[in-house]
Amino acid sequence: MLLVMFDVDGTLTRSSDYDQRCYADTLRALTGLEVDTNWHNYPHVTDSAVTRDLIERHQLCDSIAHQAELYFAKRLLEMHDEQPQQFQPMTGATEILASLRQQGIPVSIATGCWQESALIKLAKSGVPIHDLPIASASDAYTRQDIMRESERKACKHYGITAFKGVIYVGDGT
Repeated sequence: MLLVMFDVDGTLTRSSDYDQRCYADTLRALTGLEVDTNWHNYPHVTDSAVTRDLIERHQLCDSIAHQAELYFAKRLLEMHDEQPQQFQPMTGATEILASLRQQGIPVSIATGCWQESALIKLAKSGVPIHDLPIASASDAYTRQDIMRESERKACKHYGITAFKGVIYVGDGT
């Protein structure tokens, strides 16, 4: 049995632009730093890894990571209240998820976002994930580890020990 694993930003939700702005605003509000949003300048592009990199590079307090995760989710909700039209699913996202589930094909989510922010973006964009297993930057720092965690959670969710393979669907950013 194959697992189909989806990313969130730019794959299920049209959220890459506002996500980037919200992340930079969050770190600026908490630290006063202007965050480099050229993600190619970071070894691992997940919310937790970029935050960890900034904490180490600027010798910030470790508690900033948790504060940023909470503030970011709060800021996303405020953004939705201010500009709900920004929160849109990618074309065909809801249909493909529904089709895969209807066919009994196992599906999971693996995102470089923090868990709460991913759930907010999915819900406010109208992408129903119901009880799908999800792994995020709240679970691990690297995308590879997040994907492994998503597969582990999917095995448990679907009651199997291993999948024959994984098809990852993402936008490549």
